[in-house]
Amino acid sequence: MAHPYAEVNTFADRYIRPGIQDQVYKGNWLTKRLMEKNLVNIDGGTQIEQAVEFDKARVTNTFGQYDILVPAEKKTIDKMVLQWKFKVADQTITDKDKILTGGNANKLANLAMTRMLGLKKAMIDNIGTGIYTATADAGDEITGLRTAIDTGNTYAGIAQGTYTWWACAGEDSSTTTITPLILQTGYGACVNASKGKEPTCGVTTQTLFDRIWTLFQPQQRYGGDMANVGWGQSIPFNGKPVVPDPKCTAAHFFWLNEDAMELFVHPDFNMDLLNWDKLPNQPHAYGCFLKWTGNLLVKEPRTCYKYTALTA
Repeated sequence: MAHPYAEVNTFADRYIRPGIQDQVYKGNWLTKRLMEKNLVNIDGGTQIEQAVEFDKARVTNTFGQYDILVPAEKKTIDKMVLQWKFKVADQTITDKDKILTGGNANKLANLAMTRMLGLKKAMIDNIGTGIYTATADAGDEITGLRTAIDTGNTYAGIAQGTYTWWACAGEDSSTTTITPLILQTGYGACVNASKGKEPTCGVTTQTLFDRIWTLFQPQQRYGGDMANVGWGQSIPFNGKPVVPDPKCTAAHFFWLNEDAMELFVHPDFNMDLLNWDKLPNQPHAYGCFLKWTGNLLVKEPRTCYKYTALTA
């Protein structure tokens, strides 16, 4: 029997290329955008409250100089309430790891650092999943877009079906074929419902994005490289980028107004890593934890629209 490498392997050193090639995590477009542009630190409290104006103040038409003015109360302000949502990611280092790295402090430190960096990627990935959920206010997950952008949910303590001023510009669960007119209908509904506030972006799945690309490719004219202004893969629609997000729910398309969205966090729990500590009842293990506490706030659902049953 031939052993072509046995002798060489006995005496040769190994070369391990630095870094790790990621084969797990996908893109997370909206989460990264919110963390870059719309991150708000809140120091704490029992809950997050935001005053919302839902009606215009009373205005009396012209009156004579001797008319008696009788003021009347008119309620125009309410409040929305969101709860804190908590997430934690963890990793371990064991005494066995120390032994397998030959007691080399640098090698063990590199292993520990690699696992710690993996925690942050895992947390961002998990937050991205939560942003698109339909979790109710009282659930453990982030109160996501499918709850906030709706016409019949209870979002932040306010029933959208009862108080239509708190509903999104519209939701379409019957249209299955995506067309330019469908995109324009949702876009126009946002402008109309919010009295002129246009969506800042459209977000959908890669499958639906590919279909939109096919629809617009014959007319596509680029005035510049969209990637250079931070949008990467995108299609302009009414001057606003439409982008694919791997975290977007299947069959969904969202028109979003980023100016009406905030990702709030507690500054002490904004993916801060804790030191490696010996785990109780596990004498040979050390644990490291990364914590995040916050929620997604959609301040004006009326500036957003969603499709939920689109196919390619």
